[in-house]
Amino acid sequence: MKITSIKTYFVDGIFRPWTFVKIETSDPGTVGWGDCTDWGAAKPIASMIELMSEWVVGRDPMDAESTWWDLAASNCRHTGGIAWKAMSGIDSALWDIRGKVLNAPVWQLLGGKMRDRLRLYWSHCGSMRARHAEEFGVAPVRTTKDLEKLSEEVLQRGYTAIKTNLIDLEDLDNASDSQWRFQSNAGDAPPSVLRRAEAIIRTFRESLGPDIGIALDVAFRFKLGGVIKLARTLEPYDLMWLETETLDPDALKLIRESTATTICHGESLFGAHQYKPFLEQHASDIVMPDLAWNGIT
Repeated sequence: MKITSIKTYFVDGIFRPWTFVKIETSDPGTVGWGDCTDWGAAKPIASMIELMSEWVVGRDPMDAESTWWDLAASNCRHTGGIAWKAMSGIDSALWDIRGKVLNAPVWQLLGGKMRDRLRLYWSHCGSMRARHAEEFGVAPVRTTKDLEKLSEEVLQRGYTAIKTNLIDLEDLDNASDSQWRFQSNAGDAPPSVLRRAEAIIRTFRESLGPDIGIALDVAFRFKLGGVIKLARTLEPYDLMWLETETLDPDALKLIRESTATTICHGESLFGAHQYKPFLEQHASDIVMPDLAWNGIT
């Protein structure tokens, strides 16, 4: 069996295009599907997959390991980023083929399950309805009252955890001032932003009760000092985690040691070599790799 073609498909996800990779083989009906969805570079990733297909077509689809490391070597001058996201889409599609050929789910091929159930959280809870309510066909989130109504829906649907973002709401101070969101700023968390963050998390906590997990994702929005201020401000609300990103393990370690808030990190790292210094320094409480950007291999 040989790989005969690799194709990329875009699906409208409203707030980002879902990017899927289809690998076809010489065995009729045996295909694999992978995911390499990205926020802002779907077309460049698809172009990279097209380039990589020239190196992958004709190979044995069961050889996911050697394919991964050959592609990694071929992209050694631009490790990570678009190249690795493209590699990840190909890799997960190859694992899909392996599972189908061996008639076993991928989790069994990776050593079996560790648990019978996984906790599911509602991601981007509130933030997507604040920006894309009309496209989703749902009631918009414009005020903290809307967050209270959304919390009722969370409980009715049986979720035990949510993850949200810093949302511009009409009844919070400086809600129309979004300058702090641009990456070119100082990365600080001024008082207006801290008040807004606290109001959002407080509303969710009071509406959801003490047992529902609440996570806040701020990505790369703040630098070291800003994250520490934010984490300390939110300590009374017992966050499931504060998700923040940095490429500096020393900075993240200092953040973790400066607050009682649980720190989550890792979405924007690529490969074991980038995770290693963060793990060695115990720089975060929770590690969150993105499989769509790191693959399975």
